[in-house]
Amino acid sequence: MPRSRAKPKSGHPTGGRALDAQNGGPPPGKMLIFECSEAATDRTDMAKSAEPITIKKYANRRLYNTGTSTYVTLEDLAALVKKGEDFVVYDAKSGEEITRSVLAQIIFEQENKEGQNLLPIAFLRQLIRFYGDSMQMLVPRYL
Repeated sequence: MPRSRAKPKSGHPTGGRALDAQNGGPPPGKMLIFECSEAATDRTDMAKSAEPITIKKYANRRLYNTGTSTYVTLEDLAALVKKGEDFVVYDAKSGEEITRSVLAQIIFEQENKEGQNLLPIAFLRQLIRFYGDSMQMLVPRYL
């Protein structure tokens, strides 16, 4: 039966609470080792081992989820992103991977909704300036 919270190995007296040196925890440089519940481990393993959902984009701009055999919208893909689900988008004709452009399109659509502006104009202008600039290689590290 899975335990619902972390518990230290070897029956440590903290009862699953992490302690610091001020309240009886390990000295600096030492650490407590906790066992994860089976449920937490299963969720982590599933998230890491699951293949991303494959989406095909057809010439008529329709998006097709091959996992569910249904057509989806950019709103549906935005919802998948918000749920933390990964997907990869391929052009149905050429087989080219176009995930980046579809994600940019989702951001564009979200920015055009009334009251949903997240990116200030000054930021967008600066982002455009970075393209082709020597800073282009450094920007992804900071985002």
